[in-house]
Amino acid sequence: MKLLNDLKLNKIDNLISLAVFGSYGTKYWREGNSDIDILVLIIKRYDIMDEINLEEIILPILKKFFNYENIHLTFLNMSDYDNRLAKQYLDSKNKLIIDEFKEIDFRLYVNKYLRENEWLIRKTREDSKLLEDINGSRL
Repeated sequence: MKLLNDLKLNKIDNLISLAVFGSYGTKYWREGNSDIDILVLIIKRYDIMDEINLEEIILPILKKFFNYENIHLTFLNMSDYDNRLAKQYLDSKNKLIIDEFKEIDFRLYVNKYLRENEWLIRKTREDSKLLEDINGSRL
């Protein structure tokens, strides 16, 4: 398994960090069948072209680094601290941090959001479980 931290990447405008998530590096990843999922944390998304432009720069670098074609990029920006993928970003042990200060800010936003909404998250899980018990399906 390759670690993003070993990737030598120059500073790129709007890019904060990259993080592997999903099955890569786990027993479930299958070379040739599975993709490598990368969260791309950016400062701001003004429009879709921000993501397209970054993808055109980053994707060839990642394909060469991993020596693998099937790489999928998912973009998060600083205001996505409430996105379900934000927690996966925090949980990732395979990251390349470009802008340490912005990356720490993002982690603080996510952790604060999760802490303040812990009760709501727990109640939603309980209700989802109750629904599953009643009719055999989740929300």
